[in-house]
Amino acid sequence: MASHTPDTVLTPEYARSILRHVASSLMLPVLEDLAQEALLKGIEAFRRNQVEYPSAFFAKIVRDTICDHWRRERVWLPLESIDPRKHSLVLHIEERLDLDKRIKQLRKALRSLSPRERHLIHLFYGEGFSLAQLSAMSGKSISAVKMTLLRARSKIRRSLVANWRNRDLARRTKAMSHVS
Repeated sequence: MASHTPDTVLTPEYARSILRHVASSLMLPVLEDLAQEALLKGIEAFRRNQVEYPSAFFAKIVRDTICDHWRRERVWLPLESIDPRKHSLVLHIEERLDLDKRIKQLRKALRSLSPRERHLIHLFYGEGFSLAQLSAMSGKSISAVKMTLLRARSKIRRSLVANWRNRDLARRTKAMSHVS
């Protein structure tokens, strides 16, 4: 690892490189202004302090300069000025995406059923047939139809729960990978 001194760190090139790294989405004129501001703050800070890790110290100064810039540029609106009707479309889109995701998961769970179980689920829940009607149509007893529906619902539940657990495990794994 290269050893940094205040002389090697306090350069316009180093300030720009850190700024590009930290604030790569900013426009170039703003980058130049922030680089100059961070450089001036760095010179003042290095004059006041004896620093053991100059590059890390200067990177912190650059980061703080960017945060200060965004705080200064932030627009504050009173809550009363926000029209909820303008934002309700976003909520409807998110609800729709969530609903679409749940429907997709349910379809996947239904595909795990046998054709007979899937047909009974469709007739009972989709078409509204009674247990007696399903019993007469299938030639099985009402208790056998009930048991088939119960087993089908259990398979669907297990499939959905497994999907949720896998999703939660993936989220936890992703979160843990960001921590380490």
